[in-house]
Amino acid sequence: MRPALARLACALVVLTAACTVPMDPPDEGWRDAQIDAQPEADAGPPPDDAAVACDPEGSRIGETCTADDDCSDACFCNGAERCVEGVCAAGDDPCADGVVPDGAPSCVVAGCVESARACAAMPDHTQCDDGEPCNGAETCSASLGCVAGEEPSCDDDDSCTIDACEAGVGCVHDPRDLDADGHPDVRCGGDDCDDDPRTGASTYPGVGELCANRRDDDCDGALDFEDEDCVPSNDDCATAEPLPPNDVTVSGSTRGLDGDLDLSCAPAGGADAVYRIQLPAHTDLHVEARSGNTTISVALRPLDECITGPDLRCSTRVGPSFVGRNLPPGDYAIIVRTPLPAPFTLVVDVEPPSAPAQNETCSATTDRLESGVTVSGRFDEVGDDVQPACREDGGLVADAVYRLRLDAPSDVVISASTDGLTGVYLSLVEGCDALTDSISCVVDRAAIVRRRALPAGTYFVVVEPEDPTVITYELVAHVTPAAPAAPGDACGSAIDVPVDGRVVIPVASLLQDGGTSCGGASGAERDAVLRLTLTQRRDVTVTATTTTGHASYVALRTECDDTWSELACRAQPLTTEALAAGTYAIVVTTAATSGDLTIDVETSAPSESVPGDHCEDAVDVSAGARIDATFAGAADDLRAGTCASFGRPDAFYRLSLATERRVLVFAESLVPGLVSVSLHTGGCAGPELLCRTGTTAAFERVLPAGEHYLAVEGDQTTPGAYRLRVFVEAP
Repeated sequence: MRPALARLACALVVLTAACTVPMDPPDEGWRDAQIDAQPEADAGPPPDDAAVACDPEGSRIGETCTADDDCSDACFCNGAERCVEGVCAAGDDPCADGVVPDGAPSCVVAGCVESARACAAMPDHTQCDDGEPCNGAETCSASLGCVAGEEPSCDDDDSCTIDACEAGVGCVHDPRDLDADGHPDVRCGGDDCDDDPRTGASTYPGVGELCANRRDDDCDGALDFEDEDCVPSNDDCATAEPLPPNDVTVSGSTRGLDGDLDLSCAPAGGADAVYRIQLPAHTDLHVEARSGNTTISVALRPLDECITGPDLRCSTRVGPSFVGRNLPPGDYAIIVRTPLPAPFTLVVDVEPPSAPAQNETCSATTDRLESGVTVSGRFDEVGDDVQPACREDGGLVADAVYRLRLDAPSDVVISASTDGLTGVYLSLVEGCDALTDSISCVVDRAAIVRRRALPAGTYFVVVEPEDPTVITYELVAHVTPAAPAAPGDACGSAIDVPVDGRVVIPVASLLQDGGTSCGGASGAERDAVLRLTLTQRRDVTVTATTTTGHASYVALRTECDDTWSELACRAQPLTTEALAAGTYAIVVTTAATSGDLTIDVETSAPSESVPGDHCEDAVDVSAGARIDATFAGAADDLRAGTCASFGRPDAFYRLSLATERRVLVFAESLVPGLVSVSLHTGGCAGPELLCRTGTTAAFERVLPAGEHYLAVEGDQTTPGAYRLRVFVEAP
């Protein structure tokens, strides 16, 4: 290409996007020739550098003039202006004729290059444009005519846009909406929380929340029953929500539900939701409930015992869980309780049956505890089968049982600990059927039971957490041949104390053999045993002091080795009124490790019995009553039930109702400590209908006509004054 033509092409900045020098097609000498042939003089010579430059905006067309020079704007491409009859007139187009060679494509047109002050045949790309941007920009070739362009790339390298070429429009970049529900992806600034085309077409703000699909349908951040639009209906056993007999995760809530059911591992109150599941064959069932950092409860019952229980499994903690092994075919109820109305997630895993745990309860096949061997276990794999004799709240918490076999009289030291921050109940029992089987029961962070010269035979060791949220435990027993006990150190070496007498025992000669129910039973304390024989009914006061000033606890028993036989247990001194003639064991525990333990026993003429102290003396409150009384001197008669605990003084009240009545009961401790009230039918020791415990214990219940009894129990260590208010009204 000739340099002149290249310069002309580069000057067409208004027609091309970049200045390039195209290669001449074959036999295109006609284009160079026709440019060189243009007579530059037709428009006048180019202006001198010092002259006025081309200024098309400075046109004088229509103004007066005397000569052609008066009208010139020094521009070539608009022709030479002339002075016609004294008025400036426009010039003629210098490139009107003879510019485009014969045979040139129709898109080649005459053009003018001002900088070169020359005419040229030029491509007019606008003549090739078909108006469709998505097939590329068409161009005009001097030799080929209109040439198709390349399709545009609409990729803007932005993952948050959907790039496409829209016919008649060109490239468009719409916000990402893969599921085409009209709501852009929230990760790209939109409001659609699920833009997955497989699942999100029906998930976007404004759509109704579906309550059982494990998705946040309306994108408000609340999943299923976390959303207040979802209101549960499985409020009780009759409306239990069915679950499939396979692995399932469901959302639930106790919002709007009542607390209809009493769980063995959960306090009264709160709200509960009920589910039911049918197992077609023997099955392992793993159940877990989650509700953030809230402590909640989950329990398993046979469906036909849904209302009353008992619980086959019950767990309370943050994220409670349990395992039911080898459950027989049948219908079961799963109950979830929260202390306050709240959403939760319930996870149920159904697995092939496995052998039940062999540390569930007392039997000939219970796992054996070998001397010196530490065993570990989990409370969520066992149920509640044994009530620790020293647990005042009833002990309705999962427990593990081990068998201890002694072939000869032995000294036994058993210790237990858990992964929790609270204590663990450790019991040594002869059987699991009744609390009277208990030989020793202690509770401590690291609980220790010591028994000296335990006779040969089979025993059971029970470990139960104080806190039902605790999961794991460790247990170890050390068994050695029995060694003789020092005087006063054990039941077999108990010291006879005379009536109104004193006994002094060196503390260093004592070891811990079980302690008392009201204190001093952790394993760190030491205990002494005395034997007292009364020939007639007397009031008895026992006082224990140490030379080191350490506190002591005193218990009075009818059977020395039987903690359950305790008639009373107090932080010393201990006073028992109107104690009948007979032989009793006095057990004193102390935290002292040196010096002497001095025990004084004083007796006096018997006092009058406390009103309501025994069932046969129950005070009638059928018409309602307000009673201020005291537990001082009262005996411990009630031993069965959730409220009952040995060593706690009690009083009895009778409700003889001729018709159905609504009864409100308030029992209030007037001294520091707790008070319990329980309701019984058929006698003072009849079935326990309910139990309430606190500084104020209260309940309301509609009772049928008949005989009902209230048992009020005082604090074990600090019994004192209390107030009982009973209101009896029409239902």
